[in-house]
Amino acid sequence: MCSWVRYIPTTSFSLILSLLLTVSIKGYGDPSAPNTKRVINDIDFNDTFLDINHLKECFPDYQVRLPKSAKSDPLPPYKVKFPTEENDNTLLVQPYVPPNRGPYPYDIPKKNAIPFTRVQGNYTALTPSYC
Repeated sequence: MCSWVRYIPTTSFSLILSLLLTVSIKGYGDPSAPNTKRVINDIDFNDTFLDINHLKECFPDYQVRLPKSAKSDPLPPYKVKFPTEENDNTLLVQPYVPPNRGPYPYDIPKKNAIPFTRVQGNYTALTPSYC
């Protein structure tokens, strides 16, 4: 009757389908999570950008604004809040200190050392991922 079901685990579609089933049908988590039309205004770019100048280069059409408490040249990681109004071209950038993951040197996560181009950095960070 449903012979196609046995082929699902062997396809790349299986990951997306398992997420959809887990979130929507089983009732875990937010049922609107698989919706790609949902707008996300706050994004944690983690180590996508090497410094604040790299972030400014990747968003040349926007004016980058830092909080008053931040240094003039803050280190990454950054959380960026995008404007909700159509005519606003200001990005609110909030640098933050990631949580301590442990006392040992191997607990420190590796950081990005490659300066992404404008397209690569934006695509990587803004594309919804199910992994």
